[in-house]
Amino acid sequence: MEIFLSATVEYALHVFNLQSNDTKAYRLVRILDSRIEQIITCFFTISTDPWNTIFELWNKTCLEGGSLS
Repeated sequence: MEIFLSATVEYALHVFNLQSNDTKAYRLVRILDSRIEQIITCFFTISTDPWNTIFELWNKTCLEGGSLS
């Protein structure tokens, strides 16, 4: 299942960018490494059928600047 983690994270990031009011688009550089410019912590619940490249966002909760969005 490790090989599907990257695709799942890419999907979560894509959904985040679509729903964000931010003028910046975020991209995945590499998992477990980040640059600190602005910290946004998000929890995603995603249903996935990676063999058929099907992803569905079930829930997203983000914390930015001390408030849930």
